[in-house]
Amino acid sequence: EDGIRDYKVTGVQTCALPICGATVEAYEQRMHDLRFDPGPIDGNFDQKTRYAVEAVQKLAGLPRNGRIGPATSKALEHFTWPVSRVARPEATRVEIDLDRQVLIVWTDWKVRLITTTSTGSGRHFCGGDGGCQYAVTPAGDFTFTRHQDGWRKSKLGMIWNPWYFNGGIAVHGYSSVPTYNASHGCARIPMFIADYFGTLVHKGEPVHVVGTPAHNGVSTDPSGNRPRPTSSTTGATTTSTATGASSTTAPPTTKPPTTTDRKSTRLNSSHLVISYAVFCLKK
Repeated sequence: EDGIRDYKVTGVQTCALPICGATVEAYEQRMHDLRFDPGPIDGNFDQKTRYAVEAVQKLAGLPRNGRIGPATSKALEHFTWPVSRVARPEATRVEIDLDRQVLIVWTDWKVRLITTTSTGSGRHFCGGDGGCQYAVTPAGDFTFTRHQDGWRKSKLGMIWNPWYFNGGIAVHGYSSVPTYNASHGCARIPMFIADYFGTLVHKGEPVHVVGTPAHNGVSTDPSGNRPRPTSSTTGATTTSTATGASSTTAPPTTKPPTTTDRKSTRLNSSHLVISYAVFCLKK
């Protein structure tokens, strides 16, 4: 997976070769076309780009390292649209896949968004409205019942733009969305996606949680390399404490990805302008 070295997030990515920015931009465009929102298509491999890469890897069953190597590049080149895991799916719906840790928004039978998510860790904890309990995201069929714009203060921390679908369980923005299940039960999504998530869904929309809920802290990352969480496992925060965000300043507005024709589902290697013999090195 490390055929292209040093394509990992370090803030602002620099490169010794002029081709690097164009290569990253080509991958960003490809992921954008396939509904993995990489943020701005600007050739900068930032955290937004990494989240999109991790979503690709999760969906394809690859190691979740956030890097674009030969296997990830091949998955993008030969991408096929995901098949619903719901027995009788609606045309417009949201699917939360507990096994692969991805969230997919469908609109009129078309995929509108595929994003990384982090659901219930399965660990035992005390706090919140239910006292001591296990951090589980139950599988089942639900609907969005309510939402709140901006920050909401809960007993477990601050959460950003929550959309509730099962009691107090919601899809919401969080400053850290690891590759494994780490929340108290909610479905975390990246902050910049939570910023516009409400424009893609509506109250009463079906939400299907599929797969096997975590129990006893079992990780959903096939690699098994799950670090011990040190930050709050629910809500959008800017610190690594369990008391929520140290700042409640709203993040900048992010626009949702635009819809493009599905005919462009294969990747032309000439568009990537890439050779695995070329390594992009950080300065």
